Amino acid sequence: MSAITQEQSARVGKFMTEFWKDEMKAFYNPEDSQEYWDAVVKKTSEICDKYAADDVIVRNMAMSFVSGLEKAQRNQDIASHEYMHKSDDFIDALNRLFKAQKEVQAAMTDLQNAFKSAHKVKLADGSLQAARVAGEANGKQA
Repeated sequence: MSAITQEQSARVGKFMTEFWKDEMKAFYNPEDSQEYWDAVVKKTSEICDKYAADDVIVRNMAMSFVSGLEKAQRNQDIASHEYMHKSDDFIDALNRLFKAQKEVQAAMTDLQNAFKSAHKVKLADGSLQAARVAGEANGKQA
């Protein structure tokens, strides 16, 4: 097992300090803009050139952070897309509900009209019966 040398320890310590201050703090919350990603790539390249020219572990730490930013951005994009998709589904459901409500209102109007018509027929039928009874009564009187 090979421990870190004093020279490597000093270089990694400086890297970690600068990396935390100048990259992680500055770019911790990913943004969906070309300007943001250009700045991330530029700063990562500068830090890697300065501290990780011959240190694969340091380079991988820097690249892991950038990879984490990319994954976080994709997750934000996915969540945003899912939210928009769910919003579209909700709007579609509301539109179907409003359409169904209009259909129910139209059916209620038709039912009311049918009831009124049936009531008029019943009244008319009752009037005809009354006229027959009256006519028969008049016929018996004659």
